[in-house]
Amino acid sequence: MSKRNKNDAMALRVVKSQDEARFTLGLVYRADVAPGMGADGFNDLVKAKTLEGACWKFMSEHQDVGLLHADGTSGSGTVVECSISRAPQYTMKASDGSDAVVSPGDWLLGVIWQPAAWRLIKSGAVTGYSFQGSAARRRVR
Repeated sequence: MSKRNKNDAMALRVVKSQDEARFTLGLVYRADVAPGMGADGFNDLVKAKTLEGACWKFMSEHQDVGLLHADGTSGSGTVVECSISRAPQYTMKASDGSDAVVSPGDWLLGVIWQPAAWRLIKSGAVTGYSFQGSAARRRVR
């Protein structure tokens, strides 16, 4: 792992950013871990194999990056990295001091942002990725 530049910043779920490149790398979704109660009132988790399929489908069919699920924001960023982590679990410090854990099976995304979107990220108005999609929900037994 390379030495961090003093200008690198990290935020919750955005694991690393580079000012000069307007680049962020972060978790889209963690495999096999319920992230806590979501805004939709559910505490969902996704199996690693299902998450891998969603990652691959995103790359082959979509690659669209908008902001805050708002209409008219498509193209706010360009996907330059997209992968399922295959490395042993590791931890990085987020800008708020919390630990950002990346585990095997987690979905990571790297984005280069347009200047207007980058200003929102730098201001703290945008702190991570929120995948927009649909899935079938079933009760865990």
